[in-house]
Amino acid sequence: MVTNIVTTPGQTESFGPADFAEALNSHLGQKKLDTLVVNTKKPAASALAVYKEEGAKFVVPDVSAVRRVKVILGDLLSDTVHKKAKGDKLNTRSFLRHDNNKLANVIWKTINN
Repeated sequence: MVTNIVTTPGQTESFGPADFAEALNSHLGQKKLDTLVVNTKKPAASALAVYKEEGAKFVVPDVSAVRRVKVILGDLLSDTVHKKAKGDKLNTRSFLRHDNNKLANVIWKTINN
């Protein structure tokens, strides 16, 4: 599982990495999550200010409460400023994203180990 970069108001508003893992595990039944990928790079304050207006916050990469799951930490934040996608009802959904190449490298290394 790859955790979000920012929380979603009304859904994951107070979540940290352990909360994302727990939420997914609660829906997996007997199968359980084995790997959690967490971004460590904090977005620029100006970008976070836009999210704050909607009640979203940066997901702090504190993994101290994560149990029984391999954790992979890294700078996975895209440096590209993304524009709002057509039809996107939230102002910021498309603004901050994971970097496709960085994330692909992490996933590739994980599945090949």
